[in-house]
Amino acid sequence: MRNVAESTYVEHGVILYDYITVGNFCVIKSPTVIFPDCVIGDFSILEGATVRKGTTVSEYVKMPFGAIVGENCYIGSFVRLGKGCIVMDNVCIKTKAVVSPDVIIENSSFIGPGAMLLHGSIDGLSTPCRINEKAYIGACAIVMPGVVVGAGAVVGAGALVTKHVNPGAVVTGIPAKEV
Repeated sequence: MRNVAESTYVEHGVILYDYITVGNFCVIKSPTVIFPDCVIGDFSILEGATVRKGTTVSEYVKMPFGAIVGENCYIGSFVRLGKGCIVMDNVCIKTKAVVSPDVIIENSSFIGPGAMLLHGSIDGLSTPCRINEKAYIGACAIVMPGVVVGAGAVVGAGALVTKHVNPGAVVTGIPAKEV
């Protein structure tokens, strides 16, 4: 069953799977794909994005062409995702955060056969990322598994974020360090 509000515009070519709910006054343009068990909040705009199974997209969210959101994610109100950004499974992006174009937000790492780990364990490798309120992630940045970006923090363009970012901090570089 698809529950799409009458006030929502769905362009020809959009793929809507069963068991989804789309709120009032949304705009959904082709080639958007929304998988089962998703909720799209009121006034959201999806312009060629992919939203995987079980994801909740709150109200007033903008997702342009090529944005991909994985399974079981939460995208808060007023979030802006950039063109071509990839948000892996189980990621939480809170209210008013901005994720710039071509950002990758990881959720887990694959350790291949025969790999040896030195100096420690793999704790935290499969912990979902969280981007807190009003955080800004610059273009082409990569946020590694388990990282929490604090409220109001800024991640510079092209940064590789391997550790938690404190609220209000500015980080840049590879690996990202506080400025």
